[in-house]
Amino acid sequence: MQQEPKLYEISYVLKIDSDEGLTGTLEQIRKYIEEKSGRSLEESRLSKRRLAYPVGKNYEGVFGSMKFFLKPEDLSELESRLKRDQKFIRYMITIAKAYGFETKGHPKIKRAPETKAADVQEIDKKLEEILGE
Repeated sequence: MQQEPKLYEISYVLKIDSDEGLTGTLEQIRKYIEEKSGRSLEESRLSKRRLAYPVGKNYEGVFGSMKFFLKPEDLSELESRLKRDQKFIRYMITIAKAYGFETKGHPKIKRAPETKAADVQEIDKKLEEILGE
């Protein structure tokens, strides 16, 4: 049974290589997604960063992320390709939310009980009582 494509997001850290090597690696991922009738939506800019701790012999890496649609049964194949690719230091694939934030509705606000507007004559009577006139 084939399932509907889901929206996924992959965040990754790549070994620092030539720019051509990085774009070639990302192009392979895009190509695989398109082969499996998926669709790449958006990609973040690649940014070179120093790692908080060394991973293997790597002290720096290139961070990036990509959102894409893919059928769930094709995801395991993508993961196995990423594991075999030595250019990936770390990666994480998550199910992304389609429109960003989930709305939880507005909190209910209790209204103050309505009070009758006082008549001008009633106010004058009360003032006379208070002032003792």
